[in-house]
Amino acid sequence: MTPALPPGSRIRVCGADERAVDALAEALALRLRQRGIAASHAEVVALGSDAAGLPPLAGQPCHTLLLAPGDGSPDQEMEDARLRTALAQAGVDYAVVHGRDAAARLAGAWRAIERRVGAIDDAAPGAPAAARGWAGGCERCSDPRCEHRLFTDLIAARGG
Repeated sequence: MTPALPPGSRIRVCGADERAVDALAEALALRLRQRGIAASHAEVVALGSDAAGLPPLAGQPCHTLLLAPGDGSPDQEMEDARLRTALAQAGVDYAVVHGRDAAARLAGAWRAIERRVGAIDDAAPGAPAAARGWAGGCERCSDPRCEHRLFTDLIAARGG
């Protein structure tokens, strides 16, 4: 599935972990290019923890993603709370992206954008549902691999 982004769209990625934000923004830009969406059609911007870049942009389709803190450190938690407050005060609608690794974060961000703007089915007409991928997931990050990994890790830790 590919998000049906209107021309001139901007995807803003913010979060307390600047490296993870930059990596997610780069991965999103690459995925868009791989799906045939030019940078001139949809721009991805890494804001990091810069709340000054968060106000909505008049007349421009804009989608804001907040990357949840990855390590749970008190500094990242405080920065995350500050960003959420800044987003709320600016009246910015945003989606929170969770994930333990870059692949899970990219999958979560991609689904958040698809939910926001709708999506175009890239699978070949008549392709089996398995070719389209599973759309469900766990309640924390919506990445089915993550839920599976957590379960298998728990079983392995018990020695079973």
